[in-house]
Formats: sequence, structure tokens, C-alpha cells
Amino acid sequence: MKVDYTKLKFSETDKQIYGLTILDNPYIIHKPFPKQAAAIMHPSQQKLLGGNAFSGKAVALDTLIPTPNGFTPIKNIHPGSYVYGTDGKPVLVEAESNIYYNHTCYNVSFDDNSEIICDANHLWTITNKNSEKNITITTENLFQLLNNYSPEWCIQNTLPLKYENNMNLPIDPYILGVYFACNNRSIINSLNNDIINKIKQHGYTLQQDLDNNDKLIIPELQEQLKNISLNNIGILYLFSSVEQRLELIRGLMDIGGDINYKQECIFNSENVELIHTFKQILCSLGITVRIYDHYTLCFKTNKPVFTLTSKLDKLPDKLTLKDKSHFIINIKQVESVPVKCIRVKSENHLYLCTNNYIATHNSLLGSMIASQWLMYPNYRCLILRRTYDDVVATGGIVDYLKRNLLDYDRLGEHTCELNEAKKVFTAPSGAKIFYNYSQRKGDKEKFRGRSYHTIIWDEASESPKENLAFIVRSNRRDENQAQIPLHTYYISNPSLGDGTQYLLKNFVEDTGRYPYFELTFWDNQAINPKEYAKTLENLDPIDRAFQLYGDWHFMPSNGMILKRAEFEEMETPNDWLDSKHPDYNIVGVDLASTGDDKTACMSITHFSDGTTALCDSLTIKSSQTEIPIRRFLEKQQKKYHTNIIVFEKEVGASPEYAKRYWYGQLEDLLIEGKTSLAFYHPTDSKFERARPIAQSIRRKFLAINDELPDKHALLNQFLYVHPDRDVMNDFPSPDVLDASSLCFNHMSMFYKLGVDKLSKAYHIGVK
Repeated sequence: MKVDYTKLKFSETDKQIYGLTILDNPYIIHKPFPKQAAAIMHPSQQKLLGGNAFSGKAVALDTLIPTPNGFTPIKNIHPGSYVYGTDGKPVLVEAESNIYYNHTCYNVSFDDNSEIICDANHLWTITNKNSEKNITITTENLFQLLNNYSPEWCIQNTLPLKYENNMNLPIDPYILGVYFACNNRSIINSLNNDIINKIKQHGYTLQQDLDNNDKLIIPELQEQLKNISLNNIGILYLFSSVEQRLELIRGLMDIGGDINYKQECIFNSENVELIHTFKQILCSLGITVRIYDHYTLCFKTNKPVFTLTSKLDKLPDKLTLKDKSHFIINIKQVESVPVKCIRVKSENHLYLCTNNYIATHNSLLGSMIASQWLMYPNYRCLILRRTYDDVVATGGIVDYLKRNLLDYDRLGEHTCELNEAKKVFTAPSGAKIFYNYSQRKGDKEKFRGRSYHTIIWDEASESPKENLAFIVRSNRRDENQAQIPLHTYYISNPSLGDGTQYLLKNFVEDTGRYPYFELTFWDNQAINPKEYAKTLENLDPIDRAFQLYGDWHFMPSNGMILKRAEFEEMETPNDWLDSKHPDYNIVGVDLASTGDDKTACMSITHFSDGTTALCDSLTIKSSQTEIPIRRFLEKQQKKYHTNIIVFEKEVGASPEYAKRYWYGQLEDLLIEGKTSLAFYHPTDSKFERARPIAQSIRRKFLAINDELPDKHALLNQFLYVHPDRDVMNDFPSPDVLDASSLCFNHMSMFYKLGVDKLSKAYHIGVK
């Protein structure tokens, strides 16, 4: 039964216990959100906690984060610190994650030479140059997107960072800018009246240089320079107010800057340190800056970076996307490094990182239930997941406990011990946290006769329903165990797993006996639900149903994802499709990987009236695939003007070699037909690959040519594809379905990104 949070009331005793066991607990670093706290305090013995509360998006520990006190590595940023949001204002860091090890990591490079190392799940809000449409995707998806098509994606600049208002600076910022522009001399080799008046307005005087009548000296500046050190003085001004930073820039640009016919501001200096400090100051004002030949700064802005009218009037009124963004030029997988994430208290939950002020997402990790009673003797807890690999996986509850409970530097005398052979953490109090797995029905016998105060079943919907029901028998205390409250927590999103029906019946339904605490992202203070919803739009349809809508009721009939009647209903006459005008076409190729496999090709076309259909196919039994694939592509180009041919990346094969090989085989067709060549590595599960295309047929979105050569093979493969790999071993590899999924999933990518506006970038359009 779904819990109504507005009607929950807790006694003072409940609150006291919560305070002692959660808020004052040395083992718990991250404090729960209000709704998580309500779930913990609720007296029910069995509870279902829904939502993905345990994911993390992290960056490398040495990533520099701008703070009001200067640039700080993220490893040194903790709750209570302040960083900067995209509105340029300081935002409070509410929480930090543990340090993650062995995550898949990527290096993301930008066109201003900045780089960020982050993990595969890190979220990016990026914009396409052609569509100017924003999407939010993970680093892993970004990697595939850029490596397949290399389009121009960017991250838009922030608003100017708002540091202290009018700092008490040792030298007027405009005058300091003039000084730097004059190669660190207090002599002005210009008699421009506007500059002279500007200097006087700032309280400085000018005197004729006795050695050169064409030069002027600023005597007050000479005196000020005697009393200060110029080492790193630019960094001091970097953290001044917006107006003070602009004044410094005006001093530099009035003397040493110019603006060209492209309305680009140019500044040259042989002082490389000055160039880089100047760049940081410009970036802190939300200005995109590029450095050429180490000594030249180039940027475009409509901010008043000059006081001289002759230069000021040349500034553009409006900026293009290129002018106000950082473009991603490369992304590559790198050796894993320790990473960490933080959560900030802001409307969009974005914070800035690197000294070029690039916006990045944050997230929250929470798993404190197991540690709640560790201070109490004889406490016993059990953590379960479906498989052993799952329960000990990086980023799982056990992984977090290893980092928290074994950290002697933080815990001192409270540090726990871990016996990996017996799969148990032991606290100095004698309390124990066990962890195990329960994959098959017989696994429940491992816990018969055992007793635990707290049982946590992570991703419970994936486990056997009989085991979920059985484990509650072990949620009890022996005579010699502490009188600690008994609780069984099922933590799970809906899924296609066996346990979903058990959780649905006993917790989610209105007739359920136990409370269901809906802890979805819509209730999570750590994220912006609208932005996160956009992220989920990049998932396949079933995952969107589970995570975006929390649809516990969706289950494929008999473990299959498409019925025969649903498939046959979408069969469409070939003549009717031939009468339509093709807008764009994608060919998918699933190459045979073993002796029993076949190579399959599928052609999918989107027509000008909005119809999308599987139009043609080919199955190749021979190992000599080059000529048949060429002929198939040539046929599709003549009929549908193929825009992309996409191959499945084979596990263990070199993607660069494959690209070179197939480009060599198809080069003339690709050039003549203006067809792009792409490679894509899908998920290992053939069932997961097929879910989006099956959903599109069920929803009557995707038509099927009734003369499709491999129509019957495709239907059969839809009917027998199954999430259990043991079941799939009894059937032939679904090659035709794999090729169909490959081209359909690529077609879906264009729908999500706005295909009408992206046509130029991908050679898509009517030919």
C-alpha cells in the first residue's frame, strides 16, 4: 500500500531513536532525505522502498571546482562547502559520495584545451550545434554518440560568477590591466585622451616621462608596486566582483586588445602566465576563450570589455551558440581513477568544474540502513542480491560499506573488520552485517534457522518471489540478541524480474498488506525532476515505464515481448510503402560471430508522411559477406537513399580496424550515396536490445513490409527471445532481430534528438 507522506506522524520516541541511530551514528556519513527518514522510522516490519536512490555520477578526485575561496580539488569539498552553480551564484554542497574505485572512466576534451575525467554514469546536459536542442545523457552514451557520428556537441556557458562585491584590492583593477598590457611597466606609451581620462577617473595622475616625451608615468602605481608582490596577483583579482573583473579586462583590452572584422576580440602577449590568467578571468564571466600559438587570446562577447568607443561599437549585439559554448572535440576511455560526486542545493542541481567553468551534474549515494544499529552489541543484519557478483559489485551497498566501515582514519576505535570468506563485517561492539545472494529457489535454504534484526534485499524485483517471501522468517531475534526493532527492507525499481509480482501484490497494490515508500526521482531533493526526466527519455521504452512512471504493472506475457497478433497487425502492403516518399533510411548489419550464426541486414525507412517501416532484409549464410552486403546497400541507396549503414561492434574486435576495413570495402558507395558509416556496441542481452523495437510495434508506430524476405524469421525470433540466457541457449541466435534492433535503435536516437533539425549534421534529407 502506497504511503501518504503527508499523513505520517512519529512519536518523540521514534524521533529520539532515529537521532541516536542515524544522525549521531559515526558509521553513517550521508544523512537521509526526509522521505527516506520517514521510511526508516516507520514501524512496519516489512517495507518496500522504490526508486533509484543508490546511483552516482562522479568526476576524478583532482578535478578543480571553483569555490568562493579559489579552486579546490573535488576530493577536498565536503558538505557545508560552497561551490558555484550555472547562475554564477554560490550554492551549498549538501552531500558527498564515497570515493569510488574501478569505475569505467572517460576523458572528455573541449575545444579550449580543457579536460575532465569522469565515470561512465556521469550526466551531461549538451546542445547540438545544428538543432540547438538540449539533451541529458551519460558519459557512456556521449562516448558512443561522438564516436559513431562526431557531430558538434557543446556545453553552454554559465552566467558570470558572483564573487565578493567590490573587494578591497591593492591596485585599481583597470589600472592593473593597463599595467599588464604595458608589459608590467607603469609607463603608458599612448596619449589617447579617453584612456588618460579613464586613468584620472580612478584617482591616478599622469606625469611626462623625462626620458621620452611621448610616454606618461603613473606615479601612484609606482608607489603601490613597491608594497606588494606581483606573484599570483592575477588570481586575487580572479575572485573579485563581476565589475572589478570587467574593469581589469577593460584595462588590458583598451591598451593591448583589438577587435577584428569577425567581431572577435584579440589579445596578444609574450607573457604566457598572463595569457592563462586572463583566460580564467574571461571564463569566470561566462565568456568562451580560445588560445592560439600560446600567446594569443581570441573570444567573442557582447559584454563591455572596452571603454574606447572605437572598439566598443564593434562588439556584436547577439552571440551564436558557438560563441557562448564549450565544444566537445574528443572523448576516450582511460584507465580507471578514483572518482567522487557531490550534491548541491540549487534549482537545476548543476555545479561548475575545472578552471574553465564547465557545468556538470551531481547526484547522491545513500545506503545507511545496514549501519543503523552497528553501535549496539549482538545486532545482526543481512544484505542480499540476486547473484554474488551483484552483491559485491562496485557501487553496491557492500562496496560502500567496505569504504565506510574499514576506514580507520575516520572511524578510529569504531573501525570494523571484514571476513570476506564468511562474508561478514564485524563492529567492535560485536554487531555483524552479513551479505549473501539468493538466485535460485533452493538458495533460500541457506537462511533457514538464521535470525537477523535487519534484512535488506537490494533490487528485490530481480530475485525469485519464493525467496522474497521466505526470507521474512529470518527477520527475528534470538533470546540473547538485543531488543532492536525488526525490519525487512525491499529496495527496488519495477523490472521484468520474477520478484516484481510479489512486490506488486504485497506492497504496491492498494490491497497490499505492507507499506510502499515511493522514493522515485520526483521526490528526490538531489536532482531536478524535469532535467532527470529528460535523461530518462534516452532509455528504452520499458525502462522509461519502470523509472520515469514507476509502472509496476508492466510485464511481458509469458516472458515474451511481442505477440504474433501484434506483429501481424503491423504488416503493411509493399505497394503501399512503395508509393511513399522516403525521408531517410538506415541499414543495420549484424555480422555473424560464431559458426552457427548468420549475418543479417535490415533496412528501416522513415517516410515523409511520418510512417516508419522495416522495408527490406537479407540473411547471409556464407562467411563471405562483403559482396552481399555491398549489393544490399546499393539496393537500399537506389530505393531509399540510405543515410547511415551501422555495424554491430564485435566484442574483442578492434573498432578502428573494423571501421577501416568496411570503409575500404564500401568507400565508393559511401561517397557516391552520401552515406555515413557507423559502428555501435549494444548491450550484451539480446532481449534488452529488442525491447524498444517490440514496444514500437505494440504501439503501432513501426510498420513491417508484408514482403520482407525474413519476415517469418523475425516474427519467430520476437516470440522466443527471452531475458534468461539459459533459455536462449536452446534457440538459434536471433540474427534478424539483432539487425532490426540495431537499425531501429539508431533511428530512435534521431527521434529523441530532433531529426528534422539534425538532418544537416548526419547527411539526412530528401535527395
